[in-house]
Amino acid sequence: MIWLPVSPQWRNLRRITNSLIFTTPKLNSNQYLRQHKLYDLISHVHQNARSGTVVDISQVAFTAVLNLLSNTFFSVDLADYSSDSSSSFKAAVRGIVSELGKPSLSNSQIF
Repeated sequence: MIWLPVSPQWRNLRRITNSLIFTTPKLNSNQYLRQHKLYDLISHVHQNARSGTVVDISQVAFTAVLNLLSNTFFSVDLADYSSDSSSSFKAAVRGIVSELGKPSLSNSQIF
């Protein structure tokens, strides 16, 4: 939805997300999920701290946010802290953001 141009389809998707997903009652009903995902993150960091293992905070934070969003939309975790399953998704997101940040010659105007 974020990459769609403003159009009737975009407006319909925005209306659906605002009326079904991001309403105050729906967000309040999912508060336990946010708390649970935060507890999972803290527990993972705590376990690694006890064992003396180095923790890549950016990676585990990305995994926590990815799992929170995937649980909100699909009711399933997409990644696990103990594997590199979120690394490929993170690389894909990083690539998309990098491409979106590049200037487009087709959009430039000649003065």
